[in-house]
Amino acid sequence: MSSARKHHPTSDPRPFLEPMFSGAGALKYYAITGLWLLAAGWFWAWWLQPEHLIAPVRFWIVTAGMLWIWGMQLYFVQVFLQARRPAAPDPVPGQWRVAMIITKVLSD
Repeated sequence: MSSARKHHPTSDPRPFLEPMFSGAGALKYYAITGLWLLAAGWFWAWWLQPEHLIAPVRFWIVTAGMLWIWGMQLYFVQVFLQARRPAAPDPVPGQWRVAMIITKVLSD
């Protein structure tokens, strides 16, 4: 058997995509993300202290809801960290023909 690994198309370089944030914009986004993570870490360290556990069932229901909201925020931070935008050159006017399909018939 061959030990060569299969090539997957997603591992190819993508020359027509560039990161959404670069330079000062990326630094600013990473700094804000770091501050958000520090604030979230401080909050969860405070929230999970044993003295805040008064009614266990209610505490864990509220904790689950806050964890869901925090997870959604983390998801969007991750999406923006991986965001890409097109970097292809603009097409020359008249170079491409475009067909438009509409779902309504124009009436007189």
